[in-house]
Amino acid sequence: MILLPEEYSKHSAHELLTQADLGLVAFDHRLLRVLLADMPGVARYANERAAAGGDTDVAPELLQLFCQSPIADAAPFLAAVAGDFRDELPEDLLEALARLGAPALDALLAVYEKHRDDPGDLPTAIAFLKAKDPRAEAVFDAQEPDEAQFLRDIAYGDATVEPFDIFEHYPETAAPVLGGKDIKVRREFLASPDVEHRLAALSTFLDGDIPTATAKELLRIAHEDVDPEVRGVAWETMEADAKNDKKLLAEMTARLHDKSVDPRERCGLAVALAQSGDENFAATVVELFEDRATRERALQAMWRSFDNQFAPYAAKSLEDEDVDIREQAILATGYLNNAAEAPRLEKLFKDETHRDTALFAFALCTPAEVTRGRMKQLFKTIDKLADGLNEGGLGLRTLTSESGRAHDQGEQRRGCSMTHSSVIASIVDRGLILVR
Repeated sequence: MILLPEEYSKHSAHELLTQADLGLVAFDHRLLRVLLADMPGVARYANERAAAGGDTDVAPELLQLFCQSPIADAAPFLAAVAGDFRDELPEDLLEALARLGAPALDALLAVYEKHRDDPGDLPTAIAFLKAKDPRAEAVFDAQEPDEAQFLRDIAYGDATVEPFDIFEHYPETAAPVLGGKDIKVRREFLASPDVEHRLAALSTFLDGDIPTATAKELLRIAHEDVDPEVRGVAWETMEADAKNDKKLLAEMTARLHDKSVDPRERCGLAVALAQSGDENFAATVVELFEDRATRERALQAMWRSFDNQFAPYAAKSLEDEDVDIREQAILATGYLNNAAEAPRLEKLFKDETHRDTALFAFALCTPAEVTRGRMKQLFKTIDKLADGLNEGGLGLRTLTSESGRAHDQGEQRRGCSMTHSSVIASIVDRGLILVR
């Protein structure tokens, strides 16, 4: 059963968290507001999972919920997490314990007793409660003198806790990530009345073979969906079919250039037709670029074309105020091999938002001879510039040079960096070797 965001309030916290654990509900402000209104229900769910001894994929989110709204009922869950991670306690767990305080002491002491011979950081968890209790003192006394003093400094130190706003950690709206889900589930989401649900489902069909029945459904969505962005992404899933169907290709090309079609739909068509060889493609995609509302997707279509005539458009967008436009501009700089802009990418290596993409793009476009032997030196160069290497970008660079084209994966198509493993697989397929 698909849960619609506007109907979250009709469901219990247990139902919502169960669906979130299955990856069918995404954490966003809409879900958080409903869960925060039923924290006893959230605690019951968390405690049930802890008592069953099963892992839960939403444990980090539960910890943050208990940071936002401490509740004594959550003590068994918090203590169970402390026991599971006693060698390295999660920061959010310590935050939640500090906010809850003494009501968690009994549960933590019970876990401590189970692991008395090897307590790890459990004494630290107890100290964070700041509970003035002789039982806590006994735990401190059982440690080495220096450690005992450290624990008392925590327990009896400043009791002020930093403000915590869970909403800062999540988007206003979000859709579940459906990649890897059974096709039946994805088709259910395709039929959802929620636009973000349909977009999430469509994104899973941007790479790989599509069953005939599903392909027909995707084409129907491209023709009939009420939302232009959904129609655009549906057209995007038709890319492979259009290469083998002249009638479909002609229809898509005509809609791309038809200015009466909503620009958001045309953007999906532009991405799908980026490598079609259409002689009017450049003029249309530049037109879409000039509109800020469609600039992000226009840049995506530009780099998907691998046509470096578009490099200047990427360069002028590297410092755009919109984070999504910047991300696509970074990718375009790499894929379009704009070596002149490599120094600007280097400046982004310390930017948490764009670091991974910038490393990937830098590896693609920085000036260097493209041979297997020189890849080692390029790895070393990047290692000096940043704390870590982007082997995926280097692998794609070698592959592009030697095979004459990039091995385009769905991950890039949606604007994500290629993973190292996917590059390795691509190179193995072609009998090439990635130097490591």
